[in-house]
Amino acid sequence: TLRPTEPLVGRLVQVEPLEERHREGLREAVEESPEIFRYMLFPGFEPWFEWTLAVDDQIPFAVLAGGEVVGSTRYLNESADDRRVEIGWTWVRRAWWGSGVNVETKLLLLEHAFERWGAMRVEFALRGEAEIRVGLAENRQSISVIVGAYESARTGKPVKL
Repeated sequence: TLRPTEPLVGRLVQVEPLEERHREGLREAVEESPEIFRYMLFPGFEPWFEWTLAVDDQIPFAVLAGGEVVGSTRYLNESADDRRVEIGWTWVRRAWWGSGVNVETKLLLLEHAFERWGAMRVEFALRGEAEIRVGLAENRQSISVIVGAYESARTGKPVKL
């Protein structure tokens, strides 16, 4: 199954299936960095969190770093027949931008999807306003770093992108 039974743990982050116990930490993250919700489909934290807990066709996660909840991400648009999934809806507190948290989070999700679930294809979901506002070039560069790091770790050889 794509849904991990245990947290995905790296050097910087721990990625845990999202649960009620993450509510206050995620609320604090959004209050600290309100720009996170500027381009979301939801009018605020509570509607987003309630929907996230209830959604059954996605696998949402809380991202923890330094002992605190710093953001969220998820698997979505899973196709077990095609062994394909997307990674998206990723956000972290502004204080953690540029820290490596986003890169390591996605690296852990890639590793889990490919090596434990047996994915044949993993896509990154970047759509609409978010794609424009967060800087498409920055996200493409981050994704290149993530893919390169994953390939290098998988093969033991440096990857030239």
